[in-house]
Amino acid sequence: MAKRLSKLRWLASWSLLLLMAAPGSAQPPTPSTAAAPVAASAASPKPMAAAPNANDERVAQLVAEGNAAVEAGKFEDAVAKYTEAQSLKANYDVAGNLGAVEMELHRYRDAAQHLWDSLRDYPPTGSDDAKLRTQQLLARARAEVAAVKLKLNVAAAEIRIDGRYAGRSPHADPFFVEPGSHVVEALHPDYENARTERTFEKGSESDVDFVMTPRRRDGTGGAALPWWPGLLVAGVGAVGVAAGGGLFAAAKAKGSNARDSAAKAGGCPSGSPAPACDGVDATLSSADGLMRGSWIAFGAGSALLAGGVVFAVVAATRRAQPPQGAISISPVVGAQGSGVAVGGSFF
Repeated sequence: MAKRLSKLRWLASWSLLLLMAAPGSAQPPTPSTAAAPVAASAASPKPMAAAPNANDERVAQLVAEGNAAVEAGKFEDAVAKYTEAQSLKANYDVAGNLGAVEMELHRYRDAAQHLWDSLRDYPPTGSDDAKLRTQQLLARARAEVAAVKLKLNVAAAEIRIDGRYAGRSPHADPFFVEPGSHVVEALHPDYENARTERTFEKGSESDVDFVMTPRRRDGTGGAALPWWPGLLVAGVGAVGVAAGGGLFAAAKAKGSNARDSAAKAGGCPSGSPAPACDGVDATLSSADGLMRGSWIAFGAGSALLAGGVVFAVVAATRRAQPPQGAISISPVVGAQGSGVAVGGSFF
């Protein structure tokens, strides 16, 4: 119990030390200084430049509640309060407090990210002691995770790690991941997607370099055209041509029969009352209809056949082109040594 209380006192005092690192009150006081009486006493007594707005007051309240949760040993509550405060207004000392609590909860990846953010934004006027403590905590967190720096030859590419959005290029800060296998991707509408799957060691630092290639513009959003729809359309066209031929043959047969009947009757002018001419007009009319249908079927079938063949040939030609993708070249530095990993993705 005594050891636990000692740890809580240390964390609370560390938190307050960070809070005292805020800039002087020549600027509006940071949320953390407004939330901690000890920190406020360390500030200059000069008048404030502007009153805090409603958002600042809410942030100050959340930080105060987070500090109280730390002192009570309720680290999960503290993380929730600090996280909400950070989402409302990013602040280096709140990020440092959040990272420190996450270290207590053994959430090393999140702790490394927040401690890194705190040091990146640390002001020149901040406390040297608090900065040193943050650096020490970050070193401990980084020993438990892997750091990945992604370099791309394309700006504004979406970066994903294990399918989750992580940021956009250019991204100077490292990404921190748990040791193990991870999928790193880069996506851009004008370039082929880049993807690599790598295993990152505990405590390692790795560079992943993506060389993205321009996306092919072929009317399908860049993907290669499939050839089978062309063959399907060509097959339908062939059936149409065959149907047109069948209708043409039937029309010719009916017309021939009608003419033979008329010849045997000595001629059957239109509307003739002769019994031998019965049905000749109807047969000729049917033959004309079949002939018109044959030409329609033949024309449509021919067009579909030709279009399908052309589509299939073009698609097959594009599929035969060398695939485009991205190559990743990744220096690796870890506890077991160093080297270079080369990978690629092709679509």
